Amino acid sequence: MRFKYSIFNNRLRATDKSDILYNSFTHKSILVPRDVELIHPDQMAPQSLEAMKSWGFIVEDDINESKRVQDILLDTMSTGSIFNLIINPTLECNCRCWYCYETHHKEMVMSEVTLIHLKEFITDILSNYDELIVSFFGGEPFMEFDRIVRPIMEWTRNECKARGKRIRYGFTTNALLITQEMIEFLACFQNQKFQITLDGGRAFHNSTRVSRSCDSYAKVVAIVKKLASIGCDVLLRLNLTHENLSSAFEIPLDFEECEDEVKNHIEVGCQQVWQDIQNGDLDKDFFNLRKAFKAIGISSADKDPDSIRSTCYGDKRDSIVVNYDGGLYKCTAVDFSKTKSIGNILHGNPLKAIEEDFKHYSNRKLYKAPCQHCRIWPICAGGCYRKLSSNADHHCLFPSDEMKDEVAMNNLEEFVFINMNKNS
Repeated sequence: MRFKYSIFNNRLRATDKSDILYNSFTHKSILVPRDVELIHPDQMAPQSLEAMKSWGFIVEDDINESKRVQDILLDTMSTGSIFNLIINPTLECNCRCWYCYETHHKEMVMSEVTLIHLKEFITDILSNYDELIVSFFGGEPFMEFDRIVRPIMEWTRNECKARGKRIRYGFTTNALLITQEMIEFLACFQNQKFQITLDGGRAFHNSTRVSRSCDSYAKVVAIVKKLASIGCDVLLRLNLTHENLSSAFEIPLDFEECEDEVKNHIEVGCQQVWQDIQNGDLDKDFFNLRKAFKAIGISSADKDPDSIRSTCYGDKRDSIVVNYDGGLYKCTAVDFSKTKSIGNILHGNPLKAIEEDFKHYSNRKLYKAPCQHCRIWPICAGGCYRKLSSNADHHCLFPSDEMKDEVAMNNLEEFVFINMNKNS
């Protein structure tokens, strides 16, 4: 049997005297001397060959590595029995954050007619899937809590119970409108996950989320603790820039005295504000911030660096965003203009439109020519739905060797950090 080196091997500079050999498919890595060239697999000693095979650096000559990635991606993107439904009750918001990409207007609110069609759409989903995830996005979804969110939660819970279906709920919110009465209502539901944002430490957050009635930072921290105390899982997402990064190290101090039961329901995630990326990448700085939370007993919501075995929700066949006007979208990180919509629940067959869009998108993603033999394809996976949809000419997202090296090294470091967290 003949062997070859994997097309997904990356040789990355580690020190002046050594390199890291990193395979982006298996995520295994070893150190090799800088001045040593790897010999052909057929010339290797049996023990060395077996080790290199087990780590994925060497594969059998007849293995089609590109096909293997395509098969895994397609399986990951086709979730099967679970449908992820994201609802925008409104695009209006009680905040005006400087980095927000959305247009806010008082009239951007779901109508009663659209709500009726939304329930019909959910009924169709429940006829085809065993589990439903209902998430509320926006805008600020709690602006329409009484009229949209509460009725949908009550109705879907009853429908799923009657049909023997499982259901989970999610919310992306700034938390400033959440009241004690709402928390008491939410306490009656199981399997809830919240994503709540902070914009750095107290001073930076309050300068972005301006409130005339309260210390908005203190309100958010208090709500996170209350939700965690009733068993809701909370992802505390930190929106960070070069300017507010250092202030974010103050945040763990405000959760340090929480009971372990509360901390166990909180995770922290670090996100660089997209307008700040031009000032340089903050990923390496995020390691230290995540360690600071880890030190007080709050884990980090580590992004999965394996982009073919864990894809973005927008890449998945059984996932859709329903806008306040009934428009169907695959991604929340858009301006919700009609040109980006793939259909509408007010007319036609929404599930059929979603399936047809998935077929078109998956063909583009899986068979994108520049990706087929790229050494970092298992890392970038050709880009997410939003990036690939805006890349009409199928250009490579990381065209230079320098860019590919940086992507591979960042991915390797993320794996090392995650494994350190698991073992600590």
